[in-house]
Amino acid sequence: MDADQSMSTAPDVIVPAVEPAAPAAGLDGAGRVGSDGSDRALAGAQVVDRVVDILETFTRLGPELGVSDISRALDLKKATAHRLLASLHRRGIVAQDPVSRRYRLGMKLWELGSMATTAVDWVDRVKPFLQQLTDRTGETTHLAVLSDGQVLYVDKVESAHSLRMPSQVGRRLPIHCTGIGKALIAFLPEEVLRGLVAKRGLAMVTPNTITDLPRLLEELALTRERHYAVDVEEIEEGLVCIGAPVRDHTAHVVAAISIAGPSSRLRPERMAENAREVVSAANSMSAVLGCPPEFLALPTT
Repeated sequence: MDADQSMSTAPDVIVPAVEPAAPAAGLDGAGRVGSDGSDRALAGAQVVDRVVDILETFTRLGPELGVSDISRALDLKKATAHRLLASLHRRGIVAQDPVSRRYRLGMKLWELGSMATTAVDWVDRVKPFLQQLTDRTGETTHLAVLSDGQVLYVDKVESAHSLRMPSQVGRRLPIHCTGIGKALIAFLPEEVLRGLVAKRGLAMVTPNTITDLPRLLEELALTRERHYAVDVEEIEEGLVCIGAPVRDHTAHVVAAISIAGPSSRLRPERMAENAREVVSAANSMSAVLGCPPEFLALPTT
């Protein structure tokens, strides 16, 4: 496997200084410093406020909006709204339908939101369930989040067996060929998933790795149906992983857990039994995070 990578920091959103809808004191119509030498920072603050206003408008008016929709809702000049949206589109904060030309929230917000979960003090709260899962299955257990289109491992409990998965907290692995990665992405909107695949690709790691998008979409549909994901020698020959999603109080998937071990122990005839243990542990974690009970389900066989 590749050498461990250090945890990266998501870039700040950079927006250009554009004209405000109404000139503030000391500023001309383009947001420049006026003849009295007023502070330029006021224009910058107005731009940031308007960017946030635009993003919040999607939560109020719908998932897809045109420039005119946003212009009317925020009482912005149409040219100003267009320039702000164009800048956000370049950074992946919003996406644009190539046919309708309407905008929707983009993949970068999902990535930033996933990274934000790593700063929340909930890892210690769910740690006991990782330990219980290791005790019940005998295998190494992992907790991971989606970060910059990859699996980022944030916690683990080692198996007592001498033969176990060589993993490390802080390591990143691909999403498409790991059980825990499939559990993380199975419930993403398809356009977000396609964006991740376009960015990271579907590289072949072993002969069992899924390398085409239609096949991956089928695998993720099966994951949603049975409530767990499987990786059978897709990231490393001889290694099997079973993963399940962890949801927060909004029922959104914010993390995933998995067990990983050699194929000699995680045999097909025990798949359903082990999957029930993984999903049960994921449900317990989700309950601690406030997930509504109706979103907690036992796996099918």
